[in-house]
Amino acid sequence: MAYVSGKTPQVVLCENVRGILKYADYVLGKFRESGYACGYHTLSTADFLLPQSRPRVWFFAELAGGEGVADVELSWRRLVDNMRSGSQRYSLAELRRQP
Repeated sequence: MAYVSGKTPQVVLCENVRGILKYADYVLGKFRESGYACGYHTLSTADFLLPQSRPRVWFFAELAGGEGVADVELSWRRLVDNMRSGSQRYSLAELRRQP
């Protein structure tokens, strides 16, 4: 969070182990204090046809002044859908422009 607070990137993606979920409210609160709309999802490597089951938590945040957390959620879902289907990779900004 020190890096995010000091650099203020437009979009942030952070990944961690499932155990971080007990601190999810704290992490989301820190993002919000820094001016971000944010959320998180848990994904497993098995969701992407890899030969292991390794659940990971992904936090995502967009600097306020953007479209907000609803748009970040939609972009996240599109990103995950594209990854699962093997489609080419897109940035969050590119996904926002898709219908």
